[in-house]
Amino acid sequence: MAASTDRPQILYSVRAQRGPVLRCKGWKQETILRLLENTMENAEHPERLIIYGGIGKCARNWESYWALVDALQGLENSGSIINPTFESENMPDGSDVIADWPYLNGLLNASAMCDLIAIQANYAMGESVQTGVTMIADGTPEAAFRLQACLTTDSGIDVVRHAQAGYAKARQVCEKHAVKVPLWWTPTATFGPDD
Repeated sequence: MAASTDRPQILYSVRAQRGPVLRCKGWKQETILRLLENTMENAEHPERLIIYGGIGKCARNWESYWALVDALQGLENSGSIINPTFESENMPDGSDVIADWPYLNGLLNASAMCDLIAIQANYAMGESVQTGVTMIADGTPEAAFRLQACLTTDSGIDVVRHAQAGYAKARQVCEKHAVKVPLWWTPTATFGPDD
C-alpha cells in the first residue's frame, strides 16, 4: 500500500483485492478491508464515497477512508477468541480453552470506549467463545482518540495472552514495551500469585 502522502485525494473507482495476497497482519483484518473495497467497488458514486441510497457513505471523507485502511493494515491479530479446535489449539502452556481471555478482551474494549461489544459462545464448532467489537470511525477527533485506545487494547491483549501462554516473540514484545504480564497461570487451577 502506498504511503498516505502518495494516495490520491479522490478515487473514481475501487477494485477489491482478490486472491491469496495478504496486505494486513491477518486474514480477519484483510477480510474487513476487502469488504470495504467491495462496498466501494459496487458503490453508486465512489468518488463521493456514496455507496447506497444517494446519500449513504462508507466514510465521512477521503481522509477518513484512508484512516480506516491504515487502521486495518496496522491492526494486530486479537486475543478475542478461544477455540481449541482451530484458533487457540496447542498453546504451549495448555491454556487452549481458557475463556477468560475473550471476556477480558471485551472488558478492556469497554474501558477503551468502544461503541459495541458482543460476547458469544458457539458450541457447534467445539468449545468456542468470541468477543467482537464495533467502533464508529466518523473522522472526528473524539472518534480518532477512542479508536486508537480501543485498537490498542484489542491488539494488545493478544500479545499479553500469547506471552502468558509461553510464546517467546510475544514475551519479547512485552519486555520491549515494559508490559507486565501475569505469568502465574498453570494447568492446575490457581487463583493468582502467592504474594
